[in-house]
Amino acid sequence: GYACSWMMSILNRKRYAAQWLYREAQLIDEWPDTPPGEGTSVRAAFDILRTIGHRPMWGPVMRPQFLSAGIESNRWARTVDELRTTIAQGVPGVLGINWYASFDTPEKHNGEWWIGRGPLGRMRGGHGIAYCAASDRREALQLPNSWGERYPDVWIPYDVVQRLINEDGEAGVIVDRPDA
Repeated sequence: GYACSWMMSILNRKRYAAQWLYREAQLIDEWPDTPPGEGTSVRAAFDILRTIGHRPMWGPVMRPQFLSAGIESNRWARTVDELRTTIAQGVPGVLGINWYASFDTPEKHNGEWWIGRGPLGRMRGGHGIAYCAASDRREALQLPNSWGERYPDVWIPYDVVQRLINEDGEAGVIVDRPDA
């Protein structure tokens, strides 16, 4: 829910109520016994964005107004090249991936923050995170901060992203949206 909210905020240049999307997605996800603070699925968040839309951070909370802030359709990508294509079209997306211990402590290389450049360590669980940029020069995707004020925006190598997708990861991409 939070990752999809970031994706929509980046895409529409508008702040959305991430906690609202997270809770709505938990109501329909495939894990009925997940405790409230323990996550939801990328699929469920995309389902909400298609059927209800997204609630603005501020302003009216009438559901019919949400649809214009949602999406018409989405699909699942299986390769980094598909993710690069969406970025080239100006559309961010969301990864539902395994999260490894080394990702908790980004490392600075040449003035930029990175994860996934060395041993990944043990898997700590799953995480949904938006991707917002691609750089063929760096051979990496950029992931916006999703862990609070002390965690920077980071780059992650393409080959690591492909590995994460191949580990039963999800890569949700927007195909169409209202008024686009």
